[in-house]
Amino acid sequence: SFSGLLEEMRLKPGKHDQLLFHNLLTWHRMKPSQPVPGNWGDAPKIPRPTNPAAWAFIDNHQGVASTHPIITQDTAFVHTLGNVPLDSQEGKKIQSKELGAWHGLGSPPGTPSYYGASAHDGRTKYLALDGSPLNGISLCERGDYHNGRVAKARVAVLLALAAHTGRVLLLPRVVVDYHQYFLWTFLDLKSVGYGVEWRETNFPSNPRSWKNGTHAFGSTARVSLQKHAVGTMTGAGPRWAAPPKGGALADLLAAALKPHDGAELLLVDLDFSRKGGKVGFVSTLANCESEQACERRGIPWELVQLYRKLRWCGDYIDPDRLAAKSFQGWDCFGKGRAPPAV
Repeated sequence: SFSGLLEEMRLKPGKHDQLLFHNLLTWHRMKPSQPVPGNWGDAPKIPRPTNPAAWAFIDNHQGVASTHPIITQDTAFVHTLGNVPLDSQEGKKIQSKELGAWHGLGSPPGTPSYYGASAHDGRTKYLALDGSPLNGISLCERGDYHNGRVAKARVAVLLALAAHTGRVLLLPRVVVDYHQYFLWTFLDLKSVGYGVEWRETNFPSNPRSWKNGTHAFGSTARVSLQKHAVGTMTGAGPRWAAPPKGGALADLLAAALKPHDGAELLLVDLDFSRKGGKVGFVSTLANCESEQACERRGIPWELVQLYRKLRWCGDYIDPDRLAAKSFQGWDCFGKGRAPPAV
């Protein structure tokens, strides 16, 4: 029984969980009169069950345990495995989330659950990156080709916008050449802290997270923040307007997003942050040395501080860690370093 397993874990804190499960299964399969083998050194320390639990094998799709799990609509639980027992706890969490197999259906009453209708109760709103690819950072474009600083800068802006608007950030994917990558293999999510709530990249692709049977979100607004214009998508196409003159970047962004407070999902195109170059937005964000210098060049000091707080696993995406081969041991949680200035 489950209580017996908990007691075994207390009595044998150093034993692996699979060994305890196996021993308890053997314990329950033995007949009451059957003697305990003398060479069974790991025999359970709890009393032999007087009413052994029934057991049976289940279909492989109902319970999935693998280093590269493949789940179906019939999957009831998933156990993400690593190469070393008990390693990468955060990696197991984020991989389970990407698989759409995280918890959420048993949240306390009155609080939004991770999945389900209560996550769309009007209090929780979401932010995602617009553009091509949708909710993706492309490092295939001219001027930004294979430029890891572009990804870092755009993530910092997204986190700042999520914090400012109080929205949950849907982590963008990163697209490089022929493959796409999960951001959590590159970004140390521990460094994000508790100021911004986020969801995994596949969250809107998981029907369990949808508002209803046909729509992932109740309402959506799309805004394009360009260097010299602000665009809003309407039913008749994009509508463009000149940004207010003379304001700081933070004020301009806030003014552009304010009219869309009511949208459950806000898609934001950060066109102004494209084209890294030597004197562009990305280079300025990475290299301005003081608050006065940053503000003079149009970069909010709060954004610079956030950029410097974030930690990363490497200067660039590891090309071997494809999303298609997702593995829980690839997470960057607690392993990142600050981005160098260039």
